[in-house]
Amino acid sequence: MQFSRHNAIPDSLVIAFQNAHYVVLAADRPFTLHIGQHSAELAHLFSHYGADCAAILTAYNPWAQTVSEQANRRAQRLLQHEIDALGFMRIDGENRAEDKDGPSEPTVIALGIPRERSQHLAQQFGQLAFVWIDGACTPELVWTYSK
Repeated sequence: MQFSRHNAIPDSLVIAFQNAHYVVLAADRPFTLHIGQHSAELAHLFSHYGADCAAILTAYNPWAQTVSEQANRRAQRLLQHEIDALGFMRIDGENRAEDKDGPSEPTVIALGIPRERSQHLAQQFGQLAFVWIDGACTPELVWTYSK
């Protein structure tokens, strides 16, 4: 399913993306990011790796449609390979539903990746949105298609 201004993203999905817990599985100590909230832990991570931006990306469940675990894993490996081939450092992560009983999915935190390249990858893997973080270390939800 493709989304455009003729096929709007449901409000419930918009709210779920905005309220999700974006977990960064940093080696020294995992931490959670929230859309619109500054993260001192992320600022420390940026400083440690000399990064000034990052994107949180996943290849799971394209078009917000549930697919098989096998298909999700295969797509996620391809995303990881793309990020590696582009030369960006990556850290594993996980998107978790706000209620903690809802779905979760693996993510990649790509350090130093430009916003435009992040959007291209999100679209390539059928994602409706991704999380972008600039040097201010305040995560922003970026829609890849009109909502």
